Amino acid sequence: MDIEFIEPASIELDDAITYYNMQLQGLGKKLIEEVLQTINFLLHIPGLINHAT
Repeated sequence: MDIEFIEPASIELDDAITYYNMQLQGLGKKLIEEVLQTINFLLHIPGLINHAT
């Protein structure tokens, strides 16, 4: 399943990644890895998400 972020969320995530990388190089990568891992976890909870949309 492909996940798409609405534009404001995508911009905010990009800004967060940039901010965290400025704090400590590689921390932004860790952030996006955690976000994707959480999304993957949520996708596997039966009935939580309507896959038809």
